[in-house]
Amino acid sequence: MFERLENRYFFRGELVLENEMHIGSGKGDGTTDALVVKDFSDKPIIPGSSLRGILRSTIERIASSLGKNPCMLTSINCVTNSRVLQDEFKKLLEEKDSSKIMAFLNNNSKICPVCRLFGSTVVASKIRVTDLLLRNERSNTSIRHGVGINRDTETSQDKAKFDFEVVPRGSRFSLELIGENLTNDDLALLAVGIQEMSNGNFWIGGNTARGLGKCRLEKLEIKYFSDADRLKKYLRDGEKGLDSLPLNEFYACINTLV
Repeated sequence: MFERLENRYFFRGELVLENEMHIGSGKGDGTTDALVVKDFSDKPIIPGSSLRGILRSTIERIASSLGKNPCMLTSINCVTNSRVLQDEFKKLLEEKDSSKIMAFLNNNSKICPVCRLFGSTVVASKIRVTDLLLRNERSNTSIRHGVGINRDTETSQDKAKFDFEVVPRGSRFSLELIGENLTNDDLALLAVGIQEMSNGNFWIGGNTARGLGKCRLEKLEIKYFSDADRLKKYLRDGEKGLDSLPLNEFYACINTLV
């Protein structure tokens, strides 16, 4: 989608479980009905797609309250849900006029702010989230037992017992989120979601209604480059060529949304 790399931001930190977590692998074995997702060394991981999805829904909910009209939660037309706008965008891509394409992507009446940041089936995302690997040397999972509830009687469902594997509280996972060609509006939306993570108002995985998946982002650092000279320095010197963005400046972006 982008012909030029204008900036790149690296958000790195540790996601700490404040309660047990279950992100199912879709498999079971002789010990449990539902195993958690693990890496090649049999350690639990948090798929980047899982965190990205929860971060997006968190931002959508708050953005809606702030009048930013994410298309998933409102009836606003967006290239994501409008055939007319999809055809218009397709025509612009065929014309290969980069100025018109960027004008379209930055027009709130054609693409909502959340889709502009996270992408859709039509527009590429500006955000990538790597799989979160376990930082602990080991993390001994355990088995939780549950029972299905009949929604009509609000009592336990007969023959509906089940169990599932959980990752223990206190487990720490490395987080890396990378954003490219971010605008000030994009940074403001990201600041909202990352602030919620840092405040511990964030749940990931399944069975969150049972109290599972509560987590908190700690040790957040933000590094970036934002012009051609800094890009050259980054390509030459690696991490040493990046600038650091103070957290107070990052979170101050939120003020532009209210």
